[in-house]
Amino acid sequence: MKKNIIILKFAQAFGGGERYTLDILAKALDGGFKAHLFSNYSPLIEEANILGAKTKKIYWGQEAGSRRYAFLFLIFYFFYFVRFYFILKKIWQKSNTTVILQGLNEKILLSHIAKKNGCKVIWVEHLDPVPWLSKNMLLPLYLKSAKSVDRIVCVSSFVKNQLAMIDQKLTDQLIIIYKGIDPKKIFITNDDEKNSLKKANGIDVQEKIVVSVGRLHKEKGFDVLIKSIANSYHIKSLYLLIVGDGPEYSNLKKLAEKMGVQDRVVFAGYEKDINGLLNIADIFVLPSVARESFGIAIAEAMALGKIIVASRLGGIPELIDNGENGFLFCPGDDKELTAILDKILKDFDKYHTLGFAARKKYLSFFSIDVMRKKWEELL
Repeated sequence: MKKNIIILKFAQAFGGGERYTLDILAKALDGGFKAHLFSNYSPLIEEANILGAKTKKIYWGQEAGSRRYAFLFLIFYFFYFVRFYFILKKIWQKSNTTVILQGLNEKILLSHIAKKNGCKVIWVEHLDPVPWLSKNMLLPLYLKSAKSVDRIVCVSSFVKNQLAMIDQKLTDQLIIIYKGIDPKKIFITNDDEKNSLKKANGIDVQEKIVVSVGRLHKEKGFDVLIKSIANSYHIKSLYLLIVGDGPEYSNLKKLAEKMGVQDRVVFAGYEKDINGLLNIADIFVLPSVARESFGIAIAEAMALGKIIVASRLGGIPELIDNGENGFLFCPGDDKELTAILDKILKDFDKYHTLGFAARKKYLSFFSIDVMRKKWEELL
């Protein structure tokens, strides 16, 4: 009889956590598990259906990351608990079952009852827990629920250390499984296709391109990057391509105009498939100023052997060894970023070897094969 795996994932957008969920599902299905996904997010459900997982769309309240939503969660706690219990009871009574919980709500709701019903319980922590969890009114419930958990998977050493700092009693449960990238899904070898992508975005095929990917929020630091590009000595032969959408779009566009680089900064908008645009990058930059527990876009750029420049923030230094396989700069320091970019562009062939070193580290730590092997051992 097949073993069951149940994964819950609350989502509002398709990002690293959602792709991580699909990779776990894919490994479970390859390993002979009968996989079930419960989520509120239709695009994630559609992708899981393509893999062959059984899915159900269900809503169990906004993630209780703020005081307001924590109160709402407590008000509706009993309703959510009863609803989930009778849905999941049908699955975990049939055979050995592993339950993977990723959001605060479901961890508090289901960990104890799943363990009581003979399930193996695994948590996944994608985010830096400080301060959203460390100062959350639900922290005592989180820590109490953690007693029922077999393992807590952290996506970086940074996240693991932050959780251990909140409560050292969690230390023995914490393990690291990095997000893995499948290069077969992102690599483009056809130069004509790359040139077509450049032309489609209004970029001269002969000029250098800096690419950055992410939601257009203040914490992503795109204003820092635009200022840096504007002050670059090489601005007349350089383009910046920003892939993503969000509330800061208008402000960033106005900043580019104010800095006089509106013809050199291209806003590609939201792209579900960013792979082609990553391929055309000469340099990849992640300029975040807050909240980077891992940096999956960096791992993708590493898989492609790109020169990478990123903020010295959160889990990013676990991917980038400064000066060896890329460069790190102080978050928010546009002048330091400009100096690094100008150094690379002045002697591009010399620094192009950093991309080879980045790909070598990717193969050792951040490939999809490494991730799936560790999940196979865990499941």
